[in-house]
Amino acid sequence: MRLLKRFAITGLLLAASFLLLDRLFPLPLEPLQQRAGVVLDRHGDWLHAAPNRDGLWRFQADVARVDPDFVRVLLHYEDRRFYRHPGADPLAILRATGQSIASGEVVSGASTLTMQVARLLERRPRTLASKLVELFRAFQLEWHHSKSEILGFYLTLAPYGGNLEGIEAGTRAWFDKPPAALTLAESALLAVLPQRPARLRPDRYPDAARQARDKVLGRLLASGLITQQQHDEAAAMPVPRRLHRFPRHAPHYSALLLRREAAIVRSTIDGPLQRQIEALAKRHAVQWEKGVTMAALVLDNASGEVRAWLGSHDLFDREASGYVDMVTAVRSPGSTLKPFIYGIAFDSNLLHPETLLRDAPRSFGSYTPTNFDGRYRGDVSVIEALQQSLNIPAVSVLDRLGPGRLADAFGAAGIDLRIAANRPELPMALGGAGLTLEELARLYRLLALSSDPLSVQPQPLLGERAAGWVTKILAENPPPARWRESKRQLAWKTGTSYGYRDAWTIGFDRELTAAVWVGRPDGHPRHGDRERTTGRRAAAPLFFEIMGLLPERSRYNIAADYGEPPPGLARFDRQEQLMRQPLELRLLSGGERIRPADACAQTVIDLAVSHGESPYHWFLNGAPAGRTTGARQRVSVPEPGNLELQVMDASRRTASLSVWIEQPGCLRAGADRPGSTRLSRGR
Repeated sequence: MRLLKRFAITGLLLAASFLLLDRLFPLPLEPLQQRAGVVLDRHGDWLHAAPNRDGLWRFQADVARVDPDFVRVLLHYEDRRFYRHPGADPLAILRATGQSIASGEVVSGASTLTMQVARLLERRPRTLASKLVELFRAFQLEWHHSKSEILGFYLTLAPYGGNLEGIEAGTRAWFDKPPAALTLAESALLAVLPQRPARLRPDRYPDAARQARDKVLGRLLASGLITQQQHDEAAAMPVPRRLHRFPRHAPHYSALLLRREAAIVRSTIDGPLQRQIEALAKRHAVQWEKGVTMAALVLDNASGEVRAWLGSHDLFDREASGYVDMVTAVRSPGSTLKPFIYGIAFDSNLLHPETLLRDAPRSFGSYTPTNFDGRYRGDVSVIEALQQSLNIPAVSVLDRLGPGRLADAFGAAGIDLRIAANRPELPMALGGAGLTLEELARLYRLLALSSDPLSVQPQPLLGERAAGWVTKILAENPPPARWRESKRQLAWKTGTSYGYRDAWTIGFDRELTAAVWVGRPDGHPRHGDRERTTGRRAAAPLFFEIMGLLPERSRYNIAADYGEPPPGLARFDRQEQLMRQPLELRLLSGGERIRPADACAQTVIDLAVSHGESPYHWFLNGAPAGRTTGARQRVSVPEPGNLELQVMDASRRTASLSVWIEQPGCLRAGADRPGSTRLSRGR
């Protein structure tokens, strides 16, 4: 009875000690959180892998996705009573001790898989004290975690040579496959490799690896788990002689995802398409001068999801700064914003596609743009102006709209222009603002959605009619010669920034939007034939090749006809010429003299303004004198003397008039009086 009590007391003390130590020294599970990153494509296949911060390829194992035959081989070889022992296996300890005494050396180990997990979690020197700590940690693991979880820990941390850790890294590096479908020979090698990963590496020590594998196969045969035929077939298989590289596709985009999310991220990238675009970029890169690269982006119109993301043609090309993600780099958009200028003008009933614009040299204040080729075509329709990407007509239309109108439309769509002057100005029409390739692609995607009557979007960029007209114009733009036989219908636009620094082509069909940029990440102009560095010559062929990689879907639903322009929209430049005449302020009452009705106690002056835009703000001697929507105003003069009159229209142009008021209220305007009548030109 006393002996039982002593055993009970001893057991309680041990249990209490274990619980206290368990509370004081919790399991060091941090290594399980320091995992390598994996990005999956939209099909669930590996797209990109990145080592953890210690440079280890350690991927989280999912026991449910590991070949069950491999698990059986592993447990038979390493820990046959894994599911029955509490962390330590007394029978294994007795067996190992007996073998050591009989042979005078260590014949087999007594470490269970649970004890091996403890050792992998907390690396210690191989001493008796370390063994005791491993034993305590093994009991902790069994206390806090299920057998399935402990097996998952082992399959996450087990070393497989070099910086490979875990079954996922082992199977993919040595056999280029996931751990879900291993052969018997592969399972046998992977079961024994963690015992001595440095000395059994099959790429360096193939004979040692083969012998260790065959030892496992022999034990399986002796235990009756495999047949002689299975043994012989597995033993005849060669061991791998090289490591397979982990996939590194879409590296820039994958880095963005892995910074934002967990170690395993499922992306929307189409893996096969991504690989084809990367191969296309490297194939074209040999034709470019050093320092030049390309970027490309493919978006799904309906969802906005990324289908392909190419930040550069080669991540490791230092001369071309391949590590810089040019999809997110801010660059000058060149002429790629012109479709939106015309689209907003269509929405404002300012233009019709057949409206004639004047393409001729012209100044807009201090700003004097020129056409890209230095030639001018005279009268052209909006269709011709946009398809030929003429500069003067686009700036003229933006001048009428007001640059702020374009910036506001982009802002409503969630796109902020980077403008050097901190306020919208006319050079925006020709690339005088900063945007990224991603932002431009998303703008064109919104254009595609706006022109599709079946799409639903919370904030349309343009009205359906205006977007349909712009799409039709861009779709009728002739493609490069080799693509004119294609049945795919694409709306597309090119752009070239100042100094040939940026070459763009962006376009869409009913389902997808694609954008391509070619240039130097360092912002330097490209050298060589200037014609070959334009958007049409440098980027358009790549754009059409990318679109050619995609399956042909339904043809784009483009409006059948533009229709006839209303009479008032037949010409734009005449209206513009009228609008840009100087604002004129003049007197209406009595010509140069105004006589009051009763001794001129107070003089009343009638004014009119011409060539302006409503509403009008009126000023008398600098003080506000009213606001009108009409072009006339009557003001009362408080006292005689010099009088300054001024008007400002909606576009903030001003005109002024100076008169002299004589006693008793008689008005004369002329050069013989101080402040004689004068008209100022509108600003």
